[in-house]
Amino acid sequence: MELEGWLEVYQALTLTASAKERNYWSIFLGFLIASSLLVVALAFFFLAYSLPEERILRTVLGALGLCVGLGWWTSQRRAGREITLWSSLLRSLEGEFAGAEFHRSLYKLLQGAQVCVPASDWKCNEWYPLVARFPWPGRIASRFFVELLPVVFSLAWAALVAINWLT
Repeated sequence: MELEGWLEVYQALTLTASAKERNYWSIFLGFLIASSLLVVALAFFFLAYSLPEERILRTVLGALGLCVGLGWWTSQRRAGREITLWSSLLRSLEGEFAGAEFHRSLYKLLQGAQVCVPASDWKCNEWYPLVARFPWPGRIASRFFVELLPVVFSLAWAALVAINWLT
């Protein structure tokens, strides 16, 4: 395959991978806003005057929140798998180009390996390449938070439904 063909494939893969990444974060933000609005509605029900149908309304709200949380979890998990697939395709395609280290360097950086960033630091009247590395608590905490948040919301909504009928 000619170089132009490889570059077209690489550009198409890059565009698809970036669209998948935007989709992942759109899912996260959209469901976070939806869950937050449901929490605001729930706070209104708890702070409002006692209604005869209050228990039923809170149960319906909790069931709706549980459905939103489970939908969030499944769609975010599916989008995460798609990102992993397209990113691995990009990293494997970069092996065909001499010196191309865009996505492979990002992958190494996110895994905690040292990566030379395309910048330098002025020390002792000379330029030295910078070495960047994310500490492991920051990498794990952010990934853990993003993946755990839908599960926490789902469990909280399920607990709300259970508490409404057990008390």
